[in-house]
Amino acid sequence: MPASSERRVARGLAPRAPKPIAAAATKVEVAPSKAVKVDKEPKADAHALLGDVAKFAASLGLGGAAASGGGDFSDFAPGLAARRLSGAKASTREAKDATEPKESKPAKGERKGGKKDAADGGAARMGKGADADGAPEGTGGKPAGARPVDKRVKERGWNTGIEPRPGGNHPLLAGAGGDKSLLGRDESIWWKALDALPPLVGDPAAPSGGDADLDRCEILRQEGEKLVEAESAVFERDLAKRAAADYKWLQQVKRGGTTADKVAAMTLQIRESVIANLKALDTLLSWVTKRKGGKEVVRQAIEALQELFLTCLLPSRRMKFLEQQPVHLLQAESKDGRKRLLLWYIEDSVKRRYSIFVGALEECSRADLEFLKERATKACYECLVAKPEAEAKLLSTLVNKLGDPSRKVASKAGYLMSQLLLQHPAMKPIVVREVERFLFRPGLQERARYYGIVFLNQLVLSHKESEGGGGLALKLVELYFTMFRLVIQGHYGRAGEARKAQDEKYKTELRKFRKQQAKAQDKASSSGTRAPPDKKPPRAPHRASAEEMDARMLGALITGVRRAFPYVPENKGPLVSG
Repeated sequence: MPASSERRVARGLAPRAPKPIAAAATKVEVAPSKAVKVDKEPKADAHALLGDVAKFAASLGLGGAAASGGGDFSDFAPGLAARRLSGAKASTREAKDATEPKESKPAKGERKGGKKDAADGGAARMGKGADADGAPEGTGGKPAGARPVDKRVKERGWNTGIEPRPGGNHPLLAGAGGDKSLLGRDESIWWKALDALPPLVGDPAAPSGGDADLDRCEILRQEGEKLVEAESAVFERDLAKRAAADYKWLQQVKRGGTTADKVAAMTLQIRESVIANLKALDTLLSWVTKRKGGKEVVRQAIEALQELFLTCLLPSRRMKFLEQQPVHLLQAESKDGRKRLLLWYIEDSVKRRYSIFVGALEECSRADLEFLKERATKACYECLVAKPEAEAKLLSTLVNKLGDPSRKVASKAGYLMSQLLLQHPAMKPIVVREVERFLFRPGLQERARYYGIVFLNQLVLSHKESEGGGGLALKLVELYFTMFRLVIQGHYGRAGEARKAQDEKYKTELRKFRKQQAKAQDKASSSGTRAPPDKKPPRAPHRASAEEMDARMLGALITGVRRAFPYVPENKGPLVSG
């Protein structure tokens, strides 16, 4: 009896009845003074269970050895099956080694076979339980959990028509040494690299192919774009390797630098390689053509582009479009052919972008801000002096500034044109022809016409035929006499403008007088009264005298005749016809 029950009996109380115990298999009643006895479940017969499983497997056609009573379940043991398969592989490998001749073993420390030896060494380091590929034994040389890879996926190539393979070799640069540039690092000026190429073999005259030539030019243009993309990728990769700090600074400035820093960064990139940085050139051009916002950005972009075009982008000749090149002689499959195609495409691109720049200078020369007009005019002059490209448009823009409303800008334009002829005397006939076209422009202000005459009578004439000679002097004298006659007749000059204003005023007053006379006569006839006496009509105005009002213009014309007349050839006929 438990101690708690004995204490209850000693106190004269009945002992507590113990709680019943619930068993899983048998319900047992426990007496207070007797031990508890629990029945155990009968043990299962392992041999009988094995026999039942063998019979069931035999009915399904599995486990031949187990069905016969041997109890061998090797068909269901993955580990034994894997060792059996690896043993079969080893026997096959031994048979193959027996039929093939043995190769000499490499010396100690000598590597042979590349990746295969490395894999064998890795498998050897892994020891037992791993095959040659470093995977667990019995997995067929593949890592655990790896999926089978389709062979078509492995053989699929990169679509280079969309973009070059990242970090790989571009197929168009395969002949240039893989991932190297076609031009090299030293050939940063494209026109020098083009002049260094061997001349083309054949007649450079373009054949009359019509649409076929245009189609070929379009195909070559697309190939040139791909070559430029490849060169750009190579340039970015080489710059990141060669000058990592500079490359990091350039990227940081592009993202969030000031305008001056961005202009400097793009200028450095274009100087390094214009072929790989056409996008930076386009960005600067977009800033020049900017119409809204601050104009200081426009001024900085004009200065940067002017320096780039004059130093490294423009050759000392007129450039050609791709359609003007002898494309029928190009062999685009060779390395020199691809190089020539790339340089032709760059020439076409630079020519088009320079035309955009000249048009932007013309727009800026007509701006409202005087500092921007002066900077654009100065840029036109410097480009015209340095390079022959687009000289007709630049000269027209410079001559047109003679009629600028600002006297300072107009006087500056005349001075720049004089400096141009001092550096290029052979351009005198061309400049005189352009100024003549400017003088006879309809609606031109008299002040602008006077500036043009003053510029012409200050030309330094010469008897040299290269500078125009007597023909230029004769043309100037004829121009002066024609302008003199038009001024005297009142078509040009201040007197002509005054005469037009006087004629308009006289016509208005005469119209008003006649209207009043007709109204008075109608009133007298309706009332039956006598008509009032006629008033005197307005007098005709006194015609303005050209000699008084245009003395300055006439004086400039006479000065020009006196300076040009000594250079006129003697065998010419009379200059002034009666």
